[in-house]
Amino acid sequence: MNQLPDRATDARFGRRHLAIAYGSRVAALAYLFIVFFPAMLLTGLVLAGVLPRVILFALVPFSMLLPIALRLKSFHQGGPGLIPALGMNVFFVNAAMLLIVVGLSIG
Repeated sequence: MNQLPDRATDARFGRRHLAIAYGSRVAALAYLFIVFFPAMLLTGLVLAGVLPRVILFALVPFSMLLPIALRLKSFHQGGPGLIPALGMNVFFVNAAMLLIVVGLSIG
């Protein structure tokens, strides 16, 4: 997601990443898959009895994904607003990791 605003400059200087190679739409979809996969994995491991139920509190920050996804869509369609989404993403990742650690410590 961090590469989206710098796509043109990165391409001009010869960098290659997902957003340059396949476009911002594919990069945004890849980001969403990458963040939804851990949520599905955590849920599956709790349902299988491998992880304690308290770890499901780590899913609370995933509620931020809808606003992030909407900003990504807006940016892909030429709209502004990616910078706030980048900040939201940092908060989302840190909050989810903290809650996973807390859940594992408690459980």
